[in-house]
Amino acid sequence: MTLARELFRGSFPAEEAIVRELLRELPPAARYVSFNSHLGKATGADLLWWWVEPGGRGFGCLIQVRSLTRHAGVWRIGSDRRAHPDTQLTRLLYTSKHFDVPAALLLHPGTPTATATAGGSAEEAAAAEAAADDHQPYTRAAGLLPALTVRGDLRIRAAEAENAGLRLGGLDGPELLERAVPFASLLDPGTEPLPPLTTNEELARRGVHRPLRPLIAEPQSGAGAVARIIHDALQPQPPCAARTTDGTLLDGPERRSGFDAVAHLGHVAAGLRPTVPDDVHRALAGHGPARLARYVAGLVVVPL
Repeated sequence: MTLARELFRGSFPAEEAIVRELLRELPPAARYVSFNSHLGKATGADLLWWWVEPGGRGFGCLIQVRSLTRHAGVWRIGSDRRAHPDTQLTRLLYTSKHFDVPAALLLHPGTPTATATAGGSAEEAAAAEAAADDHQPYTRAAGLLPALTVRGDLRIRAAEAENAGLRLGGLDGPELLERAVPFASLLDPGTEPLPPLTTNEELARRGVHRPLRPLIAEPQSGAGAVARIIHDALQPQPPCAARTTDGTLLDGPERRSGFDAVAHLGHVAAGLRPTVPDDVHRALAGHGPARLARYVAGLVVVPL
């Protein structure tokens, strides 16, 4: 059984291919552990990632790998046409809450062959080929988006479609990738600290709890930089463009209504820990805890 199939026995071929290539491109010092008991479709979760500094501080994130596929002019998140994206994202967020880490989608445009065999036209396969350059490393082509953002966009656009008496077809795939954080930047965040976004005093004035403030009120490097990069992708912006099943373009509110910056800050900051949980150390030592295996397909640890 291949490593990818061990990690993703509950996933689909398009995602397995992406995962296989991503694992090949991990930094040499990175480590991974697979959990054979995982049932991916039941939990909606894929891999638990930890970025760890030499001093022990780490940042954890639950990441679900999904291909972007195009069928009859409509972009879909994931290769399973029957899976409802909102339901999958809700399960992913539920699992992330269980581990008290943020959740994210790792999106990749896939391959032209996968698009063609999934029922796409020759024109759609050509579009996929343009989006996914075969000569470009998978870690550069893949982009990470916070799951909260994608689910929020889906719900906004679904409500707009329903109000218009139409059915939501899907979010715009190229725009999603354009907004996503390049995954390669998370594997090598660099040594230059990211500057603060605001001051501790301003956050105190806004009533932000003290434990949440350092992530955006202090310079961050290492694991903190990875957390900041993901946090900054949560800034309020117009929802991603979408189309209904008949091709109607949905272009509603200029900003996400009800965006809660503090809630998003708390979601990401929860993953930044002074020390990595004991479960991670035990899994790396070959004593994979049942709690991890019950919820995720595997564990990836990236030293910084």
